[in-house]
Amino acid sequence: MKKVKKVLALLLIVVFAFSLLTTGCGDKDKKEEASDTPKEDAKEEVKEEAKDDAEKAKDDDAEEAKDDDAEEVKEETSDEKLKTDMATAISVGDYEPKKDEYYFAYTYKLIHPWYDAIKVGIDAAVAQYADKGVKITYDYTAPVTADAVEQINMIESAAAKNPDVVAIDVNQVDLTVPIISELTANGVKVLTFSGGDAVDSDRIAFIGNTDNKGDGAKLAEILAEAIGYEGEVACLDGTIGASSHEERIEGFNEVMAKYPDITVVDRQRDDDDLEKAVQLTEAFIQKHPNLKGIW
Repeated sequence: MKKVKKVLALLLIVVFAFSLLTTGCGDKDKKEEASDTPKEDAKEEVKEEAKDDAEKAKDDDAEEAKDDDAEEVKEETSDEKLKTDMATAISVGDYEPKKDEYYFAYTYKLIHPWYDAIKVGIDAAVAQYADKGVKITYDYTAPVTADAVEQINMIESAAAKNPDVVAIDVNQVDLTVPIISELTANGVKVLTFSGGDAVDSDRIAFIGNTDNKGDGAKLAEILAEAIGYEGEVACLDGTIGASSHEERIEGFNEVMAKYPDITVVDRQRDDDDLEKAVQLTEAFIQKHPNLKGIW
């Protein structure tokens, strides 16, 4: 908006300068009347106006930059407040640990901002137990990309450090169940968390979302309503084999089957990669000009 105002101001200067420079273009009497205001004075006025506006524009730029910096600080402050609120909301309750020291090994699907929130909870619990005299250390590792084989390698490496618990956000169930069975057979406690469970494994517990299919269905209903229950849609289906993703897709497909006027014209796997998801979205839009929505 400020840039628009600056452009308008410059346009007004040009108009003003033009009107001054054309003063005295009438008959001879008007030229004589205008003799007290020569063109040189008009030019000087234009220069002064231009100088004043340039200084004003410079001040506006500085003010705009200041506003941007303030907005960035505000966003950072907001993020910190959110983390503080989350940590405050977490309570370890009255549970009394049986030991004074624990080591946990967490491994999740891939490096992703989603897991930063989980870490906030872990750190809050660690701090609360520290106040009770219980020391907890942990590793929190994941592949850079959603690589199930690399995750298995990380699980094996974690188990070699003799943790009290190995916690896994399962990438691919069929690959992970055998390693869970192997660890539990050797006395290692394994739990699963977040969106990736392994129901048929020997894990001791699951902490996380238990209705991924329902989530997928709800999102599909929202999309269907938004496009008026007709038209073309495309899908970003996440990571192949990730149980939470496959269950959400199942919920989506069931809802879409209810609406014959909605056509799924394209679907791709973004592998939980933001850059890849953006590229695929751009490709959807270019390839399907009649696209009405993306799930």
